[in-house]
Parts: sequence; structure tokens; C-alpha cells
Amino acid sequence: MARFPKIEHAAHNKEVCEFLSDKIEYLDWVITTAFYSAIHYIDHKIFPIKVKKSNGGKYTIKTIDEYRNLYPKNIDKHSYRATLVNDRCPEISGSFNWLRSTCSTARYTDYKFKDPEIVLEITKKHLEEIVEYCE
Repeated sequence: MARFPKIEHAAHNKEVCEFLSDKIEYLDWVITTAFYSAIHYIDHKIFPIKVKKSNGGKYTIKTIDEYRNLYPKNIDKHSYRATLVNDRCPEISGSFNWLRSTCSTARYTDYKFKDPEIVLEITKKHLEEIVEYCE
């Protein structure tokens, strides 16, 4: 399978999110595609990053997987990404953390929401904030 640049993957997931937005009964998938679009936009914005070596030099980290390899594996990629967003992109950390939390709820706890229209609007607002920041 060909590897697409993060920005193309981000735009693809955003298109799916927009397509599903008309189908409120699939709000869980709207949220999920919004979150995954956001992570690709964020990865495109954040990486590559320079990291200091113990000898004073620097090396380049190109992906979240490379970044995660620097640290203990008992923490998931999304948590490492959240830390990077909080540190490097604080302007969108609230949007990212909301999408991450809401996606987790939709995927693992309950796919139905009390006020789906409101959740849909908030989801779209947070994704758009991330897209505008990262482009």
C-alpha cells in the first residue's frame, strides 16, 4: 500500500467526516473521522522535529512512531501526540483533547449522544480550528 503524505490523509478523512455529517445516526463515525483527520493535520504541522542528543547534537524525528520509540512503550501514541500538541500547539490543544475524548467515548463507551446536533456542531467547530491552525 502506498504511503500518502499526512496532509492528503487528513483531507481524505475530513471529506469522509463531511460526507457523514448529513447522517446524524452515524455521529460516532463523524466524530471518529474528525479525530483521525485532526491527528493527520497535527502530525503534518508538528513533524519533523529536532530532538537533542545526550552528546549535545540534534537529530530529526519525522513521525509520531519515531517519537514514541524514544520513550517507554506503556503509553499510547495518542497520549504522546496530546503532549506534543499541548507543548507545541497550545492554541488547538483544547480542540484536540475534546475530539480525542469524544472519539474514545463514541468508539468504546456509547455511540449515542444526548444532544447529537450540538455534538455534531462542536465536532465540526473543533476540526475546523485544527485545520485552520495546521494549514
